[in-house]
Amino acid sequence: MKKNTIFFILFFFVFLLSKNTFADITISFIDVDYIYSNSKIGKKIDNQLSLKTKKINDEIANYQKNIQDEKEKLISQKNIISEEEFKNQSINLEKKVKEYNKLISDNNNSFIKYKKEVKGLFLKKLMNIVREYAEENSIQLILNKKDIIIGQNSMDVSNDILETVDKKMKDIKL
Repeated sequence: MKKNTIFFILFFFVFLLSKNTFADITISFIDVDYIYSNSKIGKKIDNQLSLKTKKINDEIANYQKNIQDEKEKLISQKNIISEEEFKNQSINLEKKVKEYNKLISDNNNSFIKYKKEVKGLFLKKLMNIVREYAEENSIQLILNKKDIIIGQNSMDVSNDILETVDKKMKDIKL
C-alpha cells in the first residue's frame, strides 16, 4: 500500500512538471502556397512550367493543323481518286489521329510528372530551410497554415521563411 501511495505521489508530481513543459513549446506556422507563389524561385518555376505548357500546346496545335489539312485534302479528292485509294488514305488518317491522341496523352503525363518532380524538389529544399529556421529560432513545432483553423498572426513566420528562400534557393535542377 505504501508503495502504491509513493508511486501515486511521484506520478502526480511528474505529471504536474510535464504540464509546465508543454506550456513552453514554441509553435509557428507557414503558408507554403504563399511562399511558393511569392518567392523568386517559385515564380521562376511557374514561368518554366508556363513555357513548357506553351511549347506542348504549340506542338499539338501544329500537329492538329496538319491532320485537319490532310483531312480536307482527302475530302476534296474523294471524287477524283478511286474508292480503294480513298479508304486506304482514310485508314492512314485515322492512324494519324490515334497517334495525335497518344501524343496528347503522353505530353500531358510527362508534363504532370515534371511538374510534380519540380514542386517536390522545391518542397524538399523548403523543408530544409524551415528546419534550419526552427533550430535557429528555437521553434519546436512549425505547421502548415492550410491545416490550421485559427492562429495568431504573430505566429506566422511565412515572410521570414520567404526571405530566407529568396536568399538560399537560386535554382532547382532535375
